[in-house]
Amino acid sequence: MTTTTTTPAAAPAPAPEPASASAPSAKGRRSTVSTAARRHSYGVTGTLEHCLLALIAFVPLLAVDPGIVTSDTKTYLYLDPGRFLSQVANMWNPTVGLGTVTHEYIGYLLPMGPFYWFFSEVHVPVWVAQRLWLGGILFAAGSGILFLAKVLSLRGPGRLVAALAFTLSPYFLQYSGRISVILLPWAGLPWMVALIALALRRGGWRYPALFALVVALVSSINASSIIYVGVAPILWLIYAVVIEREATWRQAGLTACKIALLTLLCCLWWIIGLEVEAAYGVDVLKYTETVPSTSETSSAAEVIRGLGYWYFYGGDRLGPWTNAAVIYTQQVWLIALSYVIPVLAFLAAVFVRWRHRAYFVALVVVGMVLSVGAHPIDNPTPVGGVLKAFMTDTTAGLAMRSTDRATPLVLLGLALLLGTGVTALWRRVPWIGLITAIVVAGLVIANNPAMFDGDAEISSFFTQPATLPNYQMQAINHLNGTHPNTRVLAIPGNDFASFS
Repeated sequence: MTTTTTTPAAAPAPAPEPASASAPSAKGRRSTVSTAARRHSYGVTGTLEHCLLALIAFVPLLAVDPGIVTSDTKTYLYLDPGRFLSQVANMWNPTVGLGTVTHEYIGYLLPMGPFYWFFSEVHVPVWVAQRLWLGGILFAAGSGILFLAKVLSLRGPGRLVAALAFTLSPYFLQYSGRISVILLPWAGLPWMVALIALALRRGGWRYPALFALVVALVSSINASSIIYVGVAPILWLIYAVVIEREATWRQAGLTACKIALLTLLCCLWWIIGLEVEAAYGVDVLKYTETVPSTSETSSAAEVIRGLGYWYFYGGDRLGPWTNAAVIYTQQVWLIALSYVIPVLAFLAAVFVRWRHRAYFVALVVVGMVLSVGAHPIDNPTPVGGVLKAFMTDTTAGLAMRSTDRATPLVLLGLALLLGTGVTALWRRVPWIGLITAIVVAGLVIANNPAMFDGDAEISSFFTQPATLPNYQMQAINHLNGTHPNTRVLAIPGNDFASFS
């Protein structure tokens, strides 16, 4: 009898256990550590960049000419901001003449009115509040550039260079001492471009809502300014679909509808106010600057260096209306330097291959066309002729006559292109890139000496001490003691008069 022995088959080797979350592979550990290190490094660098921006934005303004107050935007903001806020909430002002519909008052409900009311309530001197307001605008503009650079993955020292170039542009000097509220759309522009890029990439309602909040904060007093800077986010949607191809027309349209709806809801309060003013208030457009006056100085040569606003160049028998205008029109070294920076940005646009280069080049071109507008008024270009006809023949066009409000488009494009060039050098040869960043940053700072010597304010003829002289206080106290509850006529009694 034959016995057959069957040998059992060898058991299969047990499968390796998957790596647990508590014990990642060596490759996974390296990747995680590398990502965390990059985030930590970016966070530290970003903090340092913001701290440097804060120093540049606030310290020079607070250190120079302490105790001096300018007639910026509305004198009532400094005399009694609480009372002023209670007045601007109404469209009818009974204290002017026999009563009148207010003009651009309602916009002071956000953000300028509450800002000055808060500092008045905590008893901060008016001149300090003014400097904090201007410094806040500067810091918001520079921080917006840093945020936009992060969204566009622009790293290295070029981010800070771009932020400084935008923040310290001479454009700030044209409005800082007289109508600083016009600077708000300039400061909000980089935030708007960054938020519309995120809204298109990620969908949802979060970023459209943030976009609408930014517009509500920067647009409430002057509609033409926000319309001009609003060209940039619209141009981004077109660029993202046609050039970048990161979205479809349907996605772009849906994003635009979300942003338009939320922005309208956030701004409806001041839009209705402007409609009431236009229908029943004084026709201010007929009695203010004309298209020939606003177009006289808006040449391409001035716009490219961040200038071109007609009032900046004005003066009378007492002297220039803006102190900074003297050095930017008479100092040869500063005139030359103001062109060096845009030339460097153009060189970066030519030689540096960057993913978003086309957008910022287009932004410079479109911004330049809009900013120059109808200049020269007697013989404009074909496009300028169309703009001239629009601004002179229609009420809506006349409201857009201050074409320098489009200059932030040019400045944003130049700043990002300049920063890209610095980063490109840094990536190739780090030490050369760092030296270049320091040199370019130094040129940017040198291009705005008015920020550091007190000329950021308007002419000294239009300033006054924060505390009245003793002889005036003695007269006021005497009148209050002998003739209470009466009014006093003060001569001169307006912001543009002067006396000695």
